[in-house]
Amino acid sequence: MRQSEDKLETNLGQNAPNLGIKKSSVFLTNLVGLRRQIIDVIFSASIQSRNESTEPICIEFLAMKVMAPKASVRKTLQRLEHEGFIIRSEFKNGRGGWTKYRLPKNVFQDLLTHETWDKVETNLRQSEDKVESQLRTQLRTSPSSSSSSLYNNKTTTTGRTETSGPATEPSTTQTQIDPKWLALDISGLAEVGFTQTHLIQIARDAKLTPEIVQDSIRHFAFDLRVNGKAKELRGPALNYLMGILRKGFPYAAPENYISPEAEAMKAYLESKKADQERRKTLEDALYELEFTNWNQTLSEEEKLNLAPFGGFGGERGQQAKLSVHFRKNIWPALKNKSLRTIPAGPNVADSAVPPEVKKDLAV
Repeated sequence: MRQSEDKLETNLGQNAPNLGIKKSSVFLTNLVGLRRQIIDVIFSASIQSRNESTEPICIEFLAMKVMAPKASVRKTLQRLEHEGFIIRSEFKNGRGGWTKYRLPKNVFQDLLTHETWDKVETNLRQSEDKVESQLRTQLRTSPSSSSSSLYNNKTTTTGRTETSGPATEPSTTQTQIDPKWLALDISGLAEVGFTQTHLIQIARDAKLTPEIVQDSIRHFAFDLRVNGKAKELRGPALNYLMGILRKGFPYAAPENYISPEAEAMKAYLESKKADQERRKTLEDALYELEFTNWNQTLSEEEKLNLAPFGGFGGERGQQAKLSVHFRKNIWPALKNKSLRTIPAGPNVADSAVPPEVKKDLAV
């Protein structure tokens, strides 16, 4: 059974042109109406089951979910299976029959990438409220049907629990997401398609803390940006990271990893150093200009009084003595006056540094 499913899944892309389907997410956009509603229900069920296959689903359940006749739902399911959009992994025929559905990997990945969980959940909730009373009646009047679908024992998206079967604990997919997860910064992985949907999946797995996931996102983003990690991977970078995190393992920092805070501090210190070097260059040029102007105002007698000839050096030695006198006695006042006349402008480097980094540097 599994081999035939894998073969069907592999041939989906090869046979897509013959079926009038386009590969990737393009063909998913062509699914509309009842076909798309059923795909959304199965996609939602796959996520809730935390497995490749959904839990057992009866035809009555699907019909009520999409608000369509059972005959239409059955015919649409057959069409979707024939086109390779869904796979029946297990099933039971006859009275009380049920089916476990599985989405091919490329279909599931496209739905996961291009459809947010919130959108799917909203679509399901719209039909859920309309059919809830009918579903409860159906479960009470048809015991075999209620026992054929594990969905009848689960907590609904509206928060009410059906009473037709043994009580079960609410699944982790139905617990409220801790706000800490939604506050994580995932912008570093936007280019590889990492969204809040993937973050919610990791949160619902309940294997890692938000802090560990945040560090893993930063480590992986750095590895991609600085070390070119994507070139080493055989598949998409997003799948690689999700595979690690959903197994409950953090993504370790590469040896050359620098945290965003450290990067900001390094950039700040480098900019300050460059600013000091530029300032010194300008100050030296200003000193030479002011010394030349001052020296030209002196008479020969004043020069001799300040720097009399004597010893080695001649006129050059006299200029050196005048420079020492100027730097010690004249330059400090001229320097302060010149600096006061220079308009103060914003330091671009300072504005780019987080306040907490400035505070640390000021200590």
